[in-house]
Amino acid sequence: MPAKVGTIFLVAVMSFAAIGAGYAHWQETLTISGVMTTDDINPIFAELYSNDDPDSEFSERLDPTDCGSWEDLTWIGDRRDKDVGNTDVYTTEDEQVLNIEINDAYPCYYSHILYHIRNTGSCPVLIHRPLMLEELSIQTDPEDPSTHQIIDIDDISLIVDTWYFVKINDLDGTAILTIDNGGHPENFDFSIKLTGSNKINLIDFQLDPYDWANDEINTVSSHMQNPDEYCDEVACDLCIHFENDCMEKTIYDFKFGLNFYNWPEYTNKAPVAITGGPYTAYYGLSNSIDLDGSASYDPDGTIVLYEWDFDGDGTYDWSSASTGIATHVYSGLSIGSYNIALRVTDNLGRSTSSNDILTVVDFQDDFNDNSIDANRWTIDYAGADNWVKETNSEAEFQIYGHQGWNKGHAVLWSNILNYPTWNTIKVSGKWKTPDLHTGEMRLSLWNGAQTKRVGVYYAGWWGGLNPHIRFYDGVNPSLNILRAFPSDYVDFELIVTKTSMQYWEDGVKVQELPTTVLSSYNDFKLLIGGWDYSPGSQHLFYDDISIVVT
Repeated sequence: MPAKVGTIFLVAVMSFAAIGAGYAHWQETLTISGVMTTDDINPIFAELYSNDDPDSEFSERLDPTDCGSWEDLTWIGDRRDKDVGNTDVYTTEDEQVLNIEINDAYPCYYSHILYHIRNTGSCPVLIHRPLMLEELSIQTDPEDPSTHQIIDIDDISLIVDTWYFVKINDLDGTAILTIDNGGHPENFDFSIKLTGSNKINLIDFQLDPYDWANDEINTVSSHMQNPDEYCDEVACDLCIHFENDCMEKTIYDFKFGLNFYNWPEYTNKAPVAITGGPYTAYYGLSNSIDLDGSASYDPDGTIVLYEWDFDGDGTYDWSSASTGIATHVYSGLSIGSYNIALRVTDNLGRSTSSNDILTVVDFQDDFNDNSIDANRWTIDYAGADNWVKETNSEAEFQIYGHQGWNKGHAVLWSNILNYPTWNTIKVSGKWKTPDLHTGEMRLSLWNGAQTKRVGVYYAGWWGGLNPHIRFYDGVNPSLNILRAFPSDYVDFELIVTKTSMQYWEDGVKVQELPTTVLSSYNDFKLLIGGWDYSPGSQHLFYDDISIVVT
């Protein structure tokens, strides 16, 4: 590239005048002048090698069966017993664009290119990761130039040791790109992986001016021995794999550009990772949680890769090039705090990570979100005018009878609660029904299969003339007590042990019954809500539900 040269002249004139009448009058002038010249920056693509060079010896033209690896300037890998495809590499005249031409490729064909980046300028530069330029073209008939088509693709910063899968859309000439996040996606044309020879990290990597006098030393290998030593050349390699959907008799043409900055004129600012937490999970539940890193940003570029470490073990379990939102299911965790981490990488390859906390607590719901949480509850209602909703910081149920449970109920079932070890399960909260009709207000703890239960319900049969509370010991409604419905909120506790159940209201024990019906189970469901047999509406309200297990 043209040298960046500027000239500055600095002229200072210093005069000494007459001082006092008794001294002779004399004068002399001193002049300081100088010239300052800037150096130039000129990194280039230097050494270029292909694992299937069409001009090489025959044994080195046999088609590769894998990416293999480069040792010094020799490609090490397996080959087929046929020579069909080939890979040619060359640069533009200014050596700032590396061209890769792959001809007569087929599914499972591999191209592996080695290239060096050398600083031929006279001042250091900061090298960043090469960019895949927007120009990707195909020619579906090598003999017919009219079939040449330029594919619209955005600039892509290639992250080291990451596979990028590309699918070309035949209909509109665009390309779809996805990043490998653990599996091998299907139905793509080809994939690309950029690696760094000697595993050098190119983020803000300083490349010194090339030492022409010592052409065999002070290169990348010596820098790896001592990072503080002079380094004027870096080696990189690129592997391209043709996937099952690559098109027949097609020439793929790539162009890669080198991204660099005058040192220290520009330093890439680190991206900012925002984890969106802290997060809460509930003991006993299978918690599906959206970890939201979408607020992350890069102050001087764009984020091209989001990665989540779900369990804080240092291994990133999920990645995406397009979104920072990852959904993960947490289950089987004990009450406590757990680390999670988000790592984001910008378009120049610089990464930042940030930690957050996932806290596992006892099951609870204060119904303050204005929507029933599907992580905690499953809505179950039947019959016209029966519904459940979360509003005004409480759960509201409307029941309307149609002469049968399956025709007139509205309840919430907790999702499966798994308690591997337990002695006591205490369900607490508050409930009321301000407009008693003939319905039933229910509170019960079931086994996970919903075949056994213990609990209580208020019954308002006969229009409230004979309201009572009924207790379930797990087999049959075993006891009825005349008791008025709570028209205002009352606090309740349903306490289940291996051998008994207790029901409390406003701190007073209402009833205790012996029961062992749930003692052998570890999976449970909580039911709240109600139903009615007779036509007519009634409203039930529940709030501040919690389950504590000891």
